[in-house]
Parts: sequence; C-alpha cells; structure tokens
Amino acid sequence: MSIVFILTLTLLGVASILFSLFLSKRKKGLFLAGKWILWAGFGMWSLELLLRTTKLGVIPVYDLRSSLFFWGWCGIFVYLLLQIKLRLTVLSAFVAPLAFVLALISSALPSVDGSLKPYLKGLWFHLHVIPMFLGISLFFLSSVAAGLYLWVDRALKNRKMKGLSSQLPSLAGLDQFGHYTVTYGFPLYSMGMMAGALYSQATFGKYWQWDPKEVWALVTWLLYAILLHERLALGWKGKKAATLTLLCFCALLFTYLVISHLEGGYHSFKSLSGG
Repeated sequence: MSIVFILTLTLLGVASILFSLFLSKRKKGLFLAGKWILWAGFGMWSLELLLRTTKLGVIPVYDLRSSLFFWGWCGIFVYLLLQIKLRLTVLSAFVAPLAFVLALISSALPSVDGSLKPYLKGLWFHLHVIPMFLGISLFFLSSVAAGLYLWVDRALKNRKMKGLSSQLPSLAGLDQFGHYTVTYGFPLYSMGMMAGALYSQATFGKYWQWDPKEVWALVTWLLYAILLHERLALGWKGKKAATLTLLCFCALLFTYLVISHLEGGYHSFKSLSGG
C-alpha cells in the first residue's frame, strides 16, 4: 500500500469519527473540521487514482479490488458535490464511514495478476465506465437515504424518536435527497450503458452479446426506470419509493458482487486481466 493511500485512509477515518461525534453532540465545529478533512482525504484519494491510472494507462476497474477503490472515490466525489447544493450535513456521518470501509476493503483484497486486455485501454472503455460508476454512486447515496427514511419512519410510528433517530434529517429531506440522486443517477447509468453498447460494437462487432452482466445491468436499469416513472408520473414518495429504491440497489449489488464473478462472460473480472 502506498503512502498516499495510507494518508487517504487515515484522513477518511478521522473525518468519519468527527462526523459521528457531530451527530451525537451537534457542534458545528466538529462538522466543519470533518468536512475539510474529508476534502483533504478526497484530494489524496484523487492523487492515488491519478497515479494508478497513469501506471496502468486506464482507470483501475478491472477486478473487485480496483473497482471498489474507484467506486469509493466516485461516491465521495458525487456526495461532496451534492453536499454543496443540498447541505444535508447529517448524512456525512453515514457516507464517510461507508466510503472508508470501501477503501479499506479494496486495500485488503489481493490484486489480480496478469496484463490487461488491449481493448480495455481505449476511449470507449472510459466513456462506458466513468458514467456507469458515477450513476452507481448516486444510486448508492439514494439507498443510504432510503434506508434512513425507513428507519426514521418506523421510529416516528413507534414514538421512539430519541437518541440517533432524533438526530437524523426529516422524512421530507431524506425523500428529496433520494429523489434527487436517482434523477441524476439514472441518465448517467443510461449513458454508460449506451456507451457500452457502442464500445461492444466497435470492439467485438456486436451491440449486445447476452453477457450475464449485460443482462443484469439491463434488469437493474429497468427497475430504476420503473422507480423514476413512479416518482415522476405517479407522484410516488415516502415509504413506497424508499422500499423500491432499496430493491433496485439490491439488484445492482447482485450484478456487481455476484454476476461479475461468473466465468464465461467478457465482463467477468476473471476475463478482464490475463492473456
């Protein structure tokens, strides 16, 4: 592990602790300190990403270890941008620790030996991967908001709004954040899929190959399309929307953590390196 990434983990860990203390003590100074340390951690993470990309000649997403690394970076990137606009400060106490865990897991996993396939280093690959991961990161944030929504909703119904539950954002604020992240995540995810089809045509001569990950990515896209339709056309809010958001994210996790490890597909982590 490089010194840069050790510093990244350290800064993320400190920021997570400060945000957690802010959640319990509600002192603005703790949040401000955590925010600037998180920005510093993101800066170090960006430097590490640049170093790895320069060394490989491609954004590192070719195995579980490297893709978790990039996913965590994207998650912090989109959250910091959203934080400027929406200012849901309490969510930092959940997002920062989750990003820290992703970074920590990625550092502990073994790296896949072997050289990358030549077709992974083209422009189309980056046009496919970057929007996909940004969209997935926004979906991840929407699932955090959905989980917290259901938590607060249950606490209100059981009249147990004390302790941590009393410190969380309002139901309306969580619902707005969930809607906002899905609304922006869906077009990015769609752009990534379309670029992937064009990339497949340019590389293999086919837009669609019935690869297992292609199929499940489409299933996930359809689920999020249904969620967005229900929100925009039918006005779904609250518990229904939060529940469907979590269902969509479960499908996404299944695609990423299970389908990506199946042999036989060209999206499999095993097929992306070696040879």
